[in-house]
Amino acid sequence: MSYQDLIQRVNVGVTAFFLVICFFALAAIPAELDLRYSIANSRSPVYVADEENASFAYRVDNTFIDSRLVGILELEPLSVDAELPVGLTEWLEPGQIAVSKAAKQYSDILESQFGPIQAIIDDTVILDGEVVVYYRPSNGQAFIDLAREDEGVYFSSGFAQEGHEGALFGDVNYEQWSQYLLPVALLVFAFPLIFNLRATRASVEELLSGERFVLESIGAPRRELIRHSVTYLYRPYLVGVSLAAVVIVVLASGYVRLPFTGYRLHPNIYVDNLAPLVAYLAIVTGIAFAYLTWPSTNRTRSRAGKRWSLSTGSGLALFGLGIVLATVMGVFWLKIPNSLVLPLVMVTVFFVILGLHATLAVLCAVMTNFVIKRRAIDLRTGVFFRWVINHPYKASRTGAFAGNFVAIGVILVALFGIIAGAQVPPPRPPDGFQIVKTSLNCSGDYATCLDDAAAIIASQDPAVTVYVAAYGQGVAEVSSGQVNHTYLRDYVQHVLVPEYGAQLDEISLESRWAWIYTISEQEEDLLTQIQGIEFDTPIPPLSITDGESGRAIAQIYRQQATWLTLFTTLGFIYAMTSVWMQYARETSSHAKEFAPIASLTGKSDTIAWMISMRHATVSIVTGIASLGIGVFLASQFFFTFGGFFPWSFMIAIGVLYLVFILTQAILMYVLVKKEAANWLPGKS
Repeated sequence: MSYQDLIQRVNVGVTAFFLVICFFALAAIPAELDLRYSIANSRSPVYVADEENASFAYRVDNTFIDSRLVGILELEPLSVDAELPVGLTEWLEPGQIAVSKAAKQYSDILESQFGPIQAIIDDTVILDGEVVVYYRPSNGQAFIDLAREDEGVYFSSGFAQEGHEGALFGDVNYEQWSQYLLPVALLVFAFPLIFNLRATRASVEELLSGERFVLESIGAPRRELIRHSVTYLYRPYLVGVSLAAVVIVVLASGYVRLPFTGYRLHPNIYVDNLAPLVAYLAIVTGIAFAYLTWPSTNRTRSRAGKRWSLSTGSGLALFGLGIVLATVMGVFWLKIPNSLVLPLVMVTVFFVILGLHATLAVLCAVMTNFVIKRRAIDLRTGVFFRWVINHPYKASRTGAFAGNFVAIGVILVALFGIIAGAQVPPPRPPDGFQIVKTSLNCSGDYATCLDDAAAIIASQDPAVTVYVAAYGQGVAEVSSGQVNHTYLRDYVQHVLVPEYGAQLDEISLESRWAWIYTISEQEEDLLTQIQGIEFDTPIPPLSITDGESGRAIAQIYRQQATWLTLFTTLGFIYAMTSVWMQYARETSSHAKEFAPIASLTGKSDTIAWMISMRHATVSIVTGIASLGIGVFLASQFFFTFGGFFPWSFMIAIGVLYLVFILTQAILMYVLVKKEAANWLPGKS
């Protein structure tokens, strides 16, 4: 088997492998998201206004432990035949809780805050790794009375079934961004998929052109040409599809976590929908295989030569327009209506992508001519530069391809980086200080409720400082304690006042929600101390370390942003693998072009080195230009506005690009040396 034939068969297998993986991902995304929503919704109470139609009273809430979100469902049955909580086999006893498996590690904290653990919630209604708590109040009648008075507690007719939506709680409440995940994956995968299929088809036709010419010359019908292509392609294509199927089976089993995300797929989705999934992938692979094997006759080849393409001037104009639009948007970003931001960003990136290849080709030609004018045209200079002058579009193809991907990817990463950074984790207090934030849900006389709760906390330790706060009303000190006054002043002025309002002598609570901040310099664990307090309220106050909610939500968004890292990395590897395979196919013909001169001059090492450096230098220069354009776009659209810049993404893309370029240069060097050694005058 010749080198060209081997490369082509590997190329076909790689094409089939990535095709199946990408289309499986596009099918898995909506299926997994729908299942996550269904799981969370199945445990959600359905609101009903009338007590007569209700089965139980409920409220949902959140707390935070160790920078993790804890979803809480408080519920009280209205009768002995009330619907059982989803995931339990019996109702909880008053004052007791049921927890998910992931919550068991926090049992001490949860039991001190709510009560003893009675049961473990079934995994079928819990998302992977989710921390969930069911709690039945110790004073059930008071809890029901709150529902009758519409004081933060509601009636429910039961739990959500198919087609109905309940009161969601837990991780799913912070996954609204996921509606954009499928469009993002489509955007990331579309470019390398289209390029790879077109490049593979072109290379197959080039490799089989001789045999097809003979068959056409003797009048063979099209079916004979197709049979010839199928015979050549089906084995490597099936190998690629089989490898992809093995990877899919391993991932869909749920035993292996996806890279970057740590997420496990749900096996039951794919088992229950095995036939549609297999049919879907079979149709996709069948269409792709038909596209690769369908031969181009002389007539279709003549039409293909007339395909529309941008001229160099048009490409430069579009690129310039995109850069101008990006600059204008960067200057007037805050003045642009929100409804126009996304369309303008997409149009700008589209213009830049359309004109990038022409711009890089002109850059190669201009730089090459500039260097030639300053050097004599000797053998080395001719070998190094002449090809670039004559083929600027081929010379800049790798850099342009990477640039197109970077232009898309850097915007996506920057956008999701802003989402991930929207909840900036607050700084932790200095060593020696402890701050506990207690959320209070009052009923009846709000002001008395707040005063009593704050007094209970202050009476536990005269050394602590206690503040009460309510949104729109302000902050008031209840107990001064023995905490450093400079730190207290800074904390109140820079943290509490901006969030709640001015500092007052006292607060007369006007709504049922209030917060109590307890600050201590004692060594005793303040959080455990406050969580152990009995407040004797229908809705137990929830205490957390101050800033824990911000840190937990920021962690959730950072974890969710890893999906984009997974897709962009997979897409870029796929894209550059496609480029590398095409380059490997073309390298042999380039090596044969230079084999005679390398053999006759006896300078095969020198010429092989120069040709390798030519390709590497041009690719590196165009790659740097492409990365620079990506940096410019990201800075104009997001850096100034969002304070986020995707340096890790840019560095990862740069390193991967450099690895591909170096392997291309090594391949070129080896092949030129090999062809020069095997060249025979009049025979090669």
